Formats: sequence, C-alpha cells, structure tokens
Amino acid sequence: MQSKLVIWASVLLTAIVLSTFIHEVAHGVSAYLSGHPVSTGFNRVGDAGKRPSDPGFRDEMAGYANPWDMGPAVTLTAAVLFTVLFVRVQSEVALWIFGSLALSNALLRFIPMSMSYLSWLFRGSFVMEDEIGHGILWYEMYGVAALKYVPSVISLVISAVCLYYIFRIFRANAGELYDSGAFLWGSLLAAMVSMPLLNLLDEYFRIDWIP
Repeated sequence: MQSKLVIWASVLLTAIVLSTFIHEVAHGVSAYLSGHPVSTGFNRVGDAGKRPSDPGFRDEMAGYANPWDMGPAVTLTAAVLFTVLFVRVQSEVALWIFGSLALSNALLRFIPMSMSYLSWLFRGSFVMEDEIGHGILWYEMYGVAALKYVPSVISLVISAVCLYYIFRIFRANAGELYDSGAFLWGSLLAAMVSMPLLNLLDEYFRIDWIP
C-alpha cells in the first residue's frame, strides 16, 4: 500500500500543479485578448511585472472585470475531456494519468463552488470565486437576476458529474488502489502539499501578458 500511496500522491500532485497552471494561463490569455496587462503564475493573477510578495500586487487590477474570462471554461473542458478518456482506458498507467488529470480539474471547480454556496447558505453571502464574479457581471450586463447563478451552477453540476464517474471508475478499474486506502490517503497528501507548492511556484514563476 505504501508504495502505491506515494506514487499516486506524486501523480496527483503533478496533475494538480499542471491543471492549476493551465487554469491561470487561461486567465492570462483572456486578459491579453481583452487588452488588460496581467501576470499569471501557478495560483494567482496580479499586475504585470509583479510577484505576489510585491506591494500592490493587484492595484492595477482593481478596475479589471472580464465577463468572458476563460479560466473556468478551460478547466471544466479539461475535466470533461479527461473524464471521458479515463472511462475508456484500461491499462493501469493510463488510468492513473487520465484519472489524476480528470480528478484535479474537476476538484479545481467543485471545491471553490461548493465552498461558495456553503458560505451563501450559512453566512448569507458568496465567496467571490471566478464564476460568482462572472454571474454578477452577466447580471449587470443583461439585467436578468437568474444570470447571477448560471456560471456557478453550471460549473458545480459539470464538476460534480465528472467526480461521480471518476470515483465510480476508480473503484471498478483500480480496485487495489481504491480499496487499499492508498487512493484516499494519497489524494489527501497531494492536496496538502499542493497549496504551499503552488504558492512557492507562484512567487518565482510568472508570465506577463502585455497586449
């Protein structure tokens, strides 16, 4: 179990880092296409030429709002794509690779959306995530109140459906990994390591998107 746990944790950690980086790149491309200069790394979008530790990391972003930012859409597309591939493969290596990428991309939207709606239920206000901000912008643009919830609900539903199939296939086709507990504990280990690692990479690896 121990070796499988370490291997699975390493594979999933790599998938989380890669998936998060692609999500941030999508933010950068969206800002570039809209004519707004930003910098992206592995976790946060900020002003061009600045790192998260710099004073006023997001000062120039105060007035930036993009209702068509591609970050969530790219992540959801990746979640669906890798889930479909995961369902179709048979070899253990392919299962782990496509499964880790499907799981990481699905969780990247399911977790923040779930936390945001739980905050709404228990505190009366949403946590400001990408889809929540998009919904507010759509409402301001078109005046339809229901649009405030459309992006977040779509994101929550798609990621939840992907997760359903991901766990189902892992249990059916990777029973030794799943039943031994290596899947659960390896996933928790990868999640715990991912945040400080992403923040570290975010500080030292930045891409400036300057139109």
